[in-house]
Amino acid sequence: MQEYHTLASINHHPKIQKMRAEEVPVNNSYLLAPCGINCGICKAYLRKNKPCLGCNIDSPHKSKSITICSIKNCPSLKAKNSNFCSSCETLPCKRLKQLHQRYSAKYHVNILENLKEINNHGAEYFFASDIQKWTCPHCQHLISMHIGVCANCGTPIQL
Repeated sequence: MQEYHTLASINHHPKIQKMRAEEVPVNNSYLLAPCGINCGICKAYLRKNKPCLGCNIDSPHKSKSITICSIKNCPSLKAKNSNFCSSCETLPCKRLKQLHQRYSAKYHVNILENLKEINNHGAEYFFASDIQKWTCPHCQHLISMHIGVCANCGTPIQL
């Protein structure tokens, strides 16, 4: 079974790793990808061995999928110097529609609604509420959106 970080270690910071879930700072909005996906609940980010650092981290070690992502590298996003697709006048573009359809069908993640929430309430608010939504009610471990079951105690997420 894959080991995953707890909610308290989402920052990969030793001091934060010892905190209870309600003490974790909500200013981790850098973990929100331009498309509205929360990298903090991605299985690649949560794994213990060679975790992904998220879409917004500039690192020579970032995954190939992030490097070639058509949304992350969108010319409109770069031209507007924007962090999220929600500021684009062509929202949703063809690529975002495809991603939305796949994530809503497979993982019950509504990317378009995420972008709307980020736009309406801010990235920090959305991040905090999304982390709360994907936290196991029994053991406080984060549940990966890709798996839907707590890797720590086996509790399925109720969405």
